[in-house]
Order: sequence, then structure tokens, then C-alpha cells
Amino acid sequence: MLLFLHGGGYALGSARGYRGLAGALADAARMQAVIPDYPLAPENPYPRALRDVNDLYLQLINDGVDPQHLVVAGDSAGGGLTLALAMTLRDQGAPLPAGLGLICPWLDLASDTAGTRAAGRDPLVIPKMTAEWATPYTGQADPADPLISPARGVLAGLPPIVMHSAGRDPIAADADLLERRFAAAGGSGSLSHHRFPTLWHDFHLQIGFLRSADTAVASLGATLGDLADPRQPDHATPAAAVAPAAPPRLATQLAND
Repeated sequence: MLLFLHGGGYALGSARGYRGLAGALADAARMQAVIPDYPLAPENPYPRALRDVNDLYLQLINDGVDPQHLVVAGDSAGGGLTLALAMTLRDQGAPLPAGLGLICPWLDLASDTAGTRAAGRDPLVIPKMTAEWATPYTGQADPADPLISPARGVLAGLPPIVMHSAGRDPIAADADLLERRFAAAGGSGSLSHHRFPTLWHDFHLQIGFLRSADTAVASLGATLGDLADPRQPDHATPAAAVAPAAPPRLATQLAND
């Protein structure tokens, strides 16, 4: 199963709006998918979204989903939420997913609130914009909290990470920071970082229109599917035929229609 956490700066986006990307990723992974409609800022600052997706993940496990056959992925803010969720589960001693997929992840909000993020050549994302998004989500919490800026957190004991970044994206600096810290920490974990030097933030959303997006999503999905061992019988059902596994308040089951 794929648990997909959508992007949108923690303030925008919805499960319905991400059916295309999550559906394509689930199809490539040959598995089912769930997309949470998690609470958004500014009405719901940190840690509300993290608490809700943590509750959803634990409910999926309690409902019988094998964590060895479950992967978590997300784009932009959803990528940061994915990594923060994995850190939370690790610290709780909960069963960890088989792998994590990070698409242009937003992992260092502290650099945005401090105004230190360098500009890129992205047509969509500029540092002023990310600074405006970061503050409502952070609320009264410390932006350097590793569950807000997970690139600054403890990286030991996490599932395998597959990460995509885009060269024109100023947020790509967060992926580079995570990779450097991961390498410096050593340990038994794994991180695979695929850079797309000529592309922009969250270009994966252009699936069906941009060949590079199609290729990237297919590659990421196949890798996540392999981590979750889709050869097992409970991974033979396509994403279009998913039965409810979480409260409607938290999750929209994915159907590729």
C-alpha cells in the first residue's frame, strides 16, 4: 500500500487534487493507495497535521496492513511530512514502513523563517513565497524542531529513502542538506537521491504533459514497489479497487477514474 501525503506548503492542496500524481505513482508501484486530507495551516499549525497522519498510519497497521508492504511518499511539504512521520514512528517504537519517497521535499523551514534560503531559477517557487508559507505552519514552535525541519533531525534508524529534487528549485537545497547529513551520519540506512538539473519544483505534477515527469514518477513508483515487495498476493490489486481503510475525515481512497 502507498500512503501519499500531498504538498501545498502545509496550507493548500487536497486528496482529490492529488489523485493524478498519487494514482500514477501507485500504478507504477503496483499497489493500492490512500491520500489523507490532513488539517492545513494557518487554522491548524504544527503539530496537528503530523499527529493526524501518524494516527492514520497506526490505524492502517491496526487494521491489518503489513508495514513491510507499506510505503509512504509525499511531494514538497508532503515530503517533509513523510520524513517527519518516519522519525515520529521510529521514536515511538512503532513498526516502520518499507520505504519513503520524497518528491522535491521541503525539509528545512528554519532557513525560510530566517530568510537565508537562496533563490533558484524556478518559475514557480521563490524564497519569499516559502517564507510566507513557513510561518503559519510553524506557529509558536521552533522552526528548527526536527519534526518541522526534518533535514536537521536524527537520521539513524529510518527506512530506505528514495528522493527526487529539481535543479531550478530553491527547495532542492533541502534535499542536498539531507544527503550531506545522511552521509556524515553513516549507519545502516540508505538514501538514493536522483537530481533533475534542468527542471523545477514539483515537476512530477505535470504527468501526462511532461515526459520527464512521466519518467520520474514511473521510476520512483517502481522503486517503492520493489521496497514493499509487490510480488506478495496482497499487492496484486490495482489502485482503482481500494476498500475504505481509514475515517473519511482523514483519508480519501484512491480510484483512478
